[in-house]
Order: sequence, then structure tokens, then C-alpha cells
Amino acid sequence: MKMIIFGENLHTLATLNAKKKILPNIYLGIKKVCKKIR
Repeated sequence: MKMIIFGENLHTLATLNAKKKILPNIYLGIKKVCKKIR
């Protein structure tokens, strides 16, 4: 039972870390596009 909960926590942590990495990349991408438009 504990192992299942632990596995789920690892999965949520992995998704959170992925989101933290993806969001700045999207933000930088938008900034680059805005600079190109200007």
C-alpha cells in the first residue's frame, strides 16, 4: 500500500518538474517571437 502511494508521489513530482521545465521554455519562445515581430 505504501509503495503505491510512494509511486504516485514520484509520478506527480516528475510531472511537476516537467511542467517547471516546459513553462520557462514556452515563456522564452514567446519572448523570441515578440522580438521578431518588433
